[in-house]
Amino acid sequence: MSTTCAVDVGYGYVKAAAPHEATARFAAVFAPEPADATWDQTFGAGGLDRMWWQPEGATPQLFWIGEAARRRPGAQRPWAQAATERVGYTLLVDAALAAVMPPGTLNGTVDLVVGLPLGLFGSQKAAPQQALLGHTATVRRGREGPLALRIAQVTVLPQAAGAYYAAALAPDADPALTREPAGVIDVGYRTTDYFVMEPDGQGGVRPVRTLSGLLDHGLITVTEAVRQRLEDRTAQLLDPLRVEAALAQDPPALRQQGDIWSLGELQAEAAGRSGLGRR
Repeated sequence: MSTTCAVDVGYGYVKAAAPHEATARFAAVFAPEPADATWDQTFGAGGLDRMWWQPEGATPQLFWIGEAARRRPGAQRPWAQAATERVGYTLLVDAALAAVMPPGTLNGTVDLVVGLPLGLFGSQKAAPQQALLGHTATVRRGREGPLALRIAQVTVLPQAAGAYYAAALAPDADPALTREPAGVIDVGYRTTDYFVMEPDGQGGVRPVRTLSGLLDHGLITVTEAVRQRLEDRTAQLLDPLRVEAALAQDPPALRQQGDIWSLGELQAEAAGRSGLGRR
């Protein structure tokens, strides 16, 4: 029996959900970890953000996933424009699936729904299907036992459309969402999608292509502005992932060579200039 799961590997965060009300959200960052059995025997296998990953026919590899990965050397994001070139894309999908599969699952067959930014959807819809359909892998998070995953079906949607359907199908949804034209603005980490749906006259809805699109403008604008201001103040080059991790703290602050830099005012200033508001 298959489990339907939705996974959105965004530029900033990975989001996942399953019908049994399981959800997951973590930074779309991964970092390789050298295997060291002696270290593990001494200090343990780590938490759920440390994962062994073994695609079928490949050698097992150890990775840090999400927030923990941002603090480690070699951290990467799947930020390639082409969906087929997203390094780590499948790894992060599997990490998300492992987080939302029903408890106790040892062998999980998945009907998967994934999202693409509107700007990539028309030209690259087939790429995630080709990469993920029939994909099998074994994952083991922290002290959990191994989980064998197999992706049986793949459906690709524009990311903003997924947000619309989630709102329209919610138990307390406003009926006007499916009876009148409705707009969605999806402010992401790197891009902002805008999407308009309208009734099709036959009881369904359809997207209005000419009123939908993508802006290459998102929350990364704020992060980059803060990083540049900090570099001006410290006269040092700063890793963008370190600045991002610092902004994710509450309150946002960065420790650099013994100094602690409060980032709240810089963040508010950058957000105001970008028109995106505070994170």
